[in-house]
Amino acid sequence: MEKEYVIAIDIGGTNLKADLVDREGNISDFSYTPSHASEGREALLTSLKKIISLQMECGKKIVGIAAGSPGTVNNATGVIDYMQAHIPNWTGTRLGEFLSIEAGVPSQIDNDANVIALGEYWKGGGQGAKCLLALALGTGLGSGLVVEGKVMHGPFFNAVEVGHTIVCTDGTNVPCSCGNFGCAESFISPGKMISRAHHSMQVGLPSVLGGYPKLTISQIQDRYKNNDVPEFTVKDMVDHYNDDFLCKRLIDDSMKYLALLIYNLSKCYDPDVITLGGGMFKSADFFMPLLYGQLARYYVSPDLPVKYKIKISELGDLAGIYGAAKLAWDHVDALRAKNA
Repeated sequence: MEKEYVIAIDIGGTNLKADLVDREGNISDFSYTPSHASEGREALLTSLKKIISLQMECGKKIVGIAAGSPGTVNNATGVIDYMQAHIPNWTGTRLGEFLSIEAGVPSQIDNDANVIALGEYWKGGGQGAKCLLALALGTGLGSGLVVEGKVMHGPFFNAVEVGHTIVCTDGTNVPCSCGNFGCAESFISPGKMISRAHHSMQVGLPSVLGGYPKLTISQIQDRYKNNDVPEFTVKDMVDHYNDDFLCKRLIDDSMKYLALLIYNLSKCYDPDVITLGGGMFKSADFFMPLLYGQLARYYVSPDLPVKYKIKISELGDLAGIYGAAKLAWDHVDALRAKNA
């Protein structure tokens, strides 16, 4: 019998990743290409068409396709119900139908963070978990919950959007892309940490990130006025944690609010496994002691640490691929059972 595969796609703001995955979770034929998502719907769909065509050229038997996408994704209809301005005109896209037409096989879609959670449950640190909470910290803060093997969606497909829960009620000077103020994402995610660093230097806070002390504060501000924006990463903040006030403040804030978020979520969902992924936790040896130090501020019953575990993602950047593959295989199996 010819071996079967599904196409698994991870849609990102910068890149598309795709792979062929067999029923056992073995991946092959990995490919990626710029998504051109910032250019809008048509540009992103063109990129998707190219990467699907590339996967189809392998000559293997493909029986399903699935993708994880940013935004509020209606898993039942295959439509993007809502997407912020990061991907212009993505709201209303009939993505599931598009994938089926391009690949000629049944399709499924879901929110990218839900897909990451499903990947961690299937092949990552969440294997065997009864209730898995997955947090992905990158440009934003994505999250997904898998309970007894099923992703929690909610009736409006907005369940477990923990990045947009409010953790700071006096955070009126920290706006979020969702329109609110004081959201967890605004304080915790690496992307927003960088944005806050830029804002702080623009208003006159000295930092090595902007060239201080070689540059004066007015010179740093002039750089911003002239659109000569300094480039730095969270890794640069980590490197200067012990010798720069702004770097230390932003990192400490991030870990403080992440600890608060994890504590509250543990009370809401009672997860036995929490996985942490994304670019931030590639520096896990630095961040985890800070996180545990902040978690120690909250009382937990003596036996709770034994019952739930916080793990660094075992799948890294491939979590979305594994999750999309699991989504596709579950859909293929459901259709076959229905038609049997």
